[in-house]
Amino acid sequence: MTWKGENVSRAAGSVPAFTSDV
Repeated sequence: MTWKGENVSRAAGSVPAFTSDV
């Protein structure tokens, strides 16, 4: 799970809850 990698890029506009770190 790439929190600051893939998630940030995808969750950035999909699941902001997952990108709470950013």
